[in-house]
Amino acid sequence: MGCEQVRWSAEASRQVRWFAVGVVVVALAGVVAGCTGAPDRREQATTLVREIEAMPGVSSFSSGYNNEFERGANLDLQVSMPDATAAQIEAVVTRINDLKGTAFEDFRQTADFHVGMRLDVRRGTTLDPAQIAADAQRIRAIAAAVPNAQIDANRGEGRLALDIREVDDAQPVLTATRDALAAEPAKVEIIAKQQPNMWGVSFPFTIEQQNLILAQLSQLPRGANPWTVDVTGDYLSGLSVNVGTGDSYRELIAVIDVAHPTPEHPLWLRWAARGAGEIFKGSADIGGCRGYGDSNGEKHPEQYLTPDAVALQQRIRAEYDTCAR
Repeated sequence: MGCEQVRWSAEASRQVRWFAVGVVVVALAGVVAGCTGAPDRREQATTLVREIEAMPGVSSFSSGYNNEFERGANLDLQVSMPDATAAQIEAVVTRINDLKGTAFEDFRQTADFHVGMRLDVRRGTTLDPAQIAADAQRIRAIAAAVPNAQIDANRGEGRLALDIREVDDAQPVLTATRDALAAEPAKVEIIAKQQPNMWGVSFPFTIEQQNLILAQLSQLPRGANPWTVDVTGDYLSGLSVNVGTGDSYRELIAVIDVAHPTPEHPLWLRWAARGAGEIFKGSADIGGCRGYGDSNGEKHPEQYLTPDAVALQQRIRAEYDTCAR
């Protein structure tokens, strides 16, 4: 039952005087359960499906239309076009925009363009045809150099963001991404099977910058085994490493010396003791003071960490962050 039908039911019930109260209550409950305040756009959603799935390059299309109180007013487009050309992708997005017009302004909107095996370009309300086609070509180029990768491309805040998973080694991915992006600014997240497992890199990222970062990582103390690496330009902006429980302070000092953080280029450093689980770990903003949050673990670290772990974190912060004390 649509919203307008439910409103008609409420009006009709008011005319039935001898059981008006009961019927009105039930009818109004139907309004709450079935209406969101957004207009009924089922006909437009049906038109979208009919026209878009018939376009060249489209293998399947669904509109994911909902306008219910419990789930809200949503339009979630799913477009599968793994073999489409860039021109076909651009034409499809242009036609979607034409058909949507302003009809779905009151709806939360998403769009997922499946452009290859485990390759997706994701968007919200705004769909830029040329940009979506270009991003599709970019992630296809990366996938051609790194088979079996899962790649998502988003532009939540305008700048391209790539999420690249299921790869063995991050180094070939960095090279392929640089070639595919050229000068396009992007934030790239990589999850690899080999250590370092997680990379966060801001592009453009030149081969010279990559070589410098790799050289720094190779100079880390034996056993540091970094598992996350964040890079901005030619400096390490984030690093997670392993330490021992015996002389962990000196190990962390060695890591800091290799990274060369400064107040202009601080390093968010995290560490955990090998084999100690969650009870011996810590973090510090080396060269900076961007805040440590107000979690219970920050307020009462002694409830979660060993006394030695608490003392180590306090010492590193006192000596290397820039926070007032």
